[in-house]
Amino acid sequence: MNRRSFLKKTTAVAGAAIAQEVLTPLAQTQTNPSAVGETQPVAASGSPGDTTTLMHEDFSGFPPGWLSQPIGQLNGAIQEYHYFAHRGVPTGRWANAICHMDAWVVSDEDGKPYLEQHTVNDLAALTNPILVTGDPLWSDYTVEARVKPLSLAEMAGIVFRYHSNRHYYLFALT
Repeated sequence: MNRRSFLKKTTAVAGAAIAQEVLTPLAQTQTNPSAVGETQPVAASGSPGDTTTLMHEDFSGFPPGWLSQPIGQLNGAIQEYHYFAHRGVPTGRWANAICHMDAWVVSDEDGKPYLEQHTVNDLAALTNPILVTGDPLWSDYTVEARVKPLSLAEMAGIVFRYHSNRHYYLFALT
């Protein structure tokens, strides 16, 4: 296997294994056209109006503070050649998609934990800090999240249909 095939296959496998989507909770739905032309949500069980929660996250499982420690190397190639499961707090079903951006902090407000992207992104034209979760087999689902931009100078939002750091959709508040 040549280097290009190896990178292509391992990147696809890593992307599929790491995550598909971002933020919480996710409910799988399918549309069921009615006789009048309307659509109704249908759960995996097939009952109209039912939904199945695939994931719910309130970030209470993480200790307050940084989720990762700096690796001391800001080289884009580090992500191609090295895999870090986590650098600090085990993140469970979450993965830091841009491994050299130590951007994620768990904080709380009025006793409710939340996740905060806590870094200045000097490379905003090229990449953004992304924390991903999910399953590549999920399809036709709804994402609900509370997003609060802490600055209007940059954007905040939700990435969905994530495949790689350069292949995803982004719903952004700017």
